[in-house]
Amino acid sequence: MTRLSLFAASVALKGPVMLVYGDGDMLRPEHVIKFYQLLGGGLQDAGWQRETMAKNCLAILPDLTHYEIFASPRLHRPCCLSSTARATRAAGPSK
Repeated sequence: MTRLSLFAASVALKGPVMLVYGDGDMLRPEHVIKFYQLLGGGLQDAGWQRETMAKNCLAILPDLTHYEIFASPRLHRPCCLSSTARATRAAGPSK
């Protein structure tokens, strides 16, 4: 994926996003992290009281590829679910 296409994709995403990747995927981790940063994540510390926590989330799950990631129980662990709930709360009520 080129830098321009990552930037275009990140601009098009408006709501909270949870990026989920497997560490065995064809995308290199540095590209996944760059995409997360283009969405505003990982650029600063979340703060003692999480006051500057990014609205988007990133999960890189071990020993998985994109072929099997959605069937994996690792995707449904509390850390992933709590991140999704946090992102939903940050977005506010839906209309």
